[in-house]
This record gives sequence, structure tokens and C-alpha cells, in this order.
Amino acid sequence: MENIQQQIAEFGIYLNNSTNVGLSNNEKDIYYLLEELVEIVKNSLPIVPCKDKCSGCCTNYGLPRTTLIEWIPIHKYINTVMSEEVKEIVLKQLKEQHSEQIVELLQERERVQHSHTEIGRSVEKKPRPNFKCSSCPLLVDNSCSIYSVRPAICRSYGFFSIRMAGKTQLFTCNMAAEQIMDLLRDKGQEHWALPVWDRFSDKIYELNGDKAISILPLWLMAHLDENGNFSKTLIREPNFNSLLV
Repeated sequence: MENIQQQIAEFGIYLNNSTNVGLSNNEKDIYYLLEELVEIVKNSLPIVPCKDKCSGCCTNYGLPRTTLIEWIPIHKYINTVMSEEVKEIVLKQLKEQHSEQIVELLQERERVQHSHTEIGRSVEKKPRPNFKCSSCPLLVDNSCSIYSVRPAICRSYGFFSIRMAGKTQLFTCNMAAEQIMDLLRDKGQEHWALPVWDRFSDKIYELNGDKAISILPLWLMAHLDENGNFSKTLIREPNFNSLLV
């Protein structure tokens, strides 16, 4: 336990000095730090119940907040790496799952303009909209179609802790949280040392500055041309509200 706590503390120093997401693939890169921390958690605490091909978080919570600095590599990946077949599936799912809930998507975009650590401290908490569908349109055949460039929140889910409503809790789905707590009780433990998502979230918002923040379905919609095709041109400041027209 002490070993993982020490390693997590060391990564806190790297995080303070990080400068980018997904660009340098070293200690200056938040994605690099997240991947390294996840491996530490997996190796030190092999009771993490999240398994390959489990897409519960993608179907029940699959509208992840995504800053512009995270969207840029996603946009590039879709245009240069993703096959036309997969892209067609993604756009079909986007239309079928989300075209009828743009109002709710825009409400969620408004809700995620601030990191959750600001909520309750300096920003009024807004309720999560009542979505008709919470599936990520980028989930194809039960796998993430942009896995190598997925947003930070997707990389952390299941392996981090988070501070919510004044309490520290596991940053994972209810099923995984219950399994973890049962295993801890069996081991006679009350605490599980995990990296904290809050600090990473705050750092990403800091690096993003005053640039756009939205959720993945809206970023996708904002990059469709008049024929419904995905645009090769990156729009850094989309007018998301125009999607209502």
C-alpha cells in the first residue's frame, strides 16, 4: 500500500509540470501520465474488476466531456486513421442515438463548462439532463473506435478516485464499485489507495484555457458538412447552439 501511495505522490509532481495531452508521450503529457498510473493500479491492486470488452461505461455514461485540446487528436484520427466503414457506422449511430436529443446535449455541454471541483465551491451545480440515450456513438462492435486518442476521462474511469459531495468515492460504475468494496471487506481493508481524478481534470481545464469544451456527440455533430459527412476541417470554436436549427 505504501509503495503505490508513494508512486502516486511522485506523479503529482509530474502533473504540476505537464504541458500537453497526447502530444509528447512523456512526463509532460497528461495522457502518458494517466496510462502509467493505470498500469500501476493494475499491477499493484489486481482486483480491478474492469475487463476488456466491458463497455458499460460507454453505454451508460458515454457522453464524456471533451476539451478542445482533447478533440484535436480525435478529429485528426477520424480523418486519417479511422476506416470509412467504421466512420459510416459512427455517423449512423450519431444520427440514430442523438439527433432527437440535441436540447439535452446542449444542456450537458453547459453543465460541463466547469470542472467538477468548481461545482459547489464557486459555481452552481446543475442537474444532469434526462437523456434518451447515453451511449457513445464512437462505440463500435463493443469497442472504442478511437481508443488510442480517447479523452482523459475515459482513460481514468475505473482506476481513479473522485471527490464528490464532500466525499471521496471510486470513479467507476456501481457494479465495479460494489465488487471492489466487497473484496476490500474480505481483506479487512477500509481504504484503497488510488490516484485522484480531480487534479487531472483541473489541469486539463487549465491547459485548455478559454477554448471550447463540449461532449463527444456535439463535437461530432459540429463537424458534419451539409451532406452529413465528417469534415476534414477542424473547427476550434463551433457554434454548438446552431445545431438546434
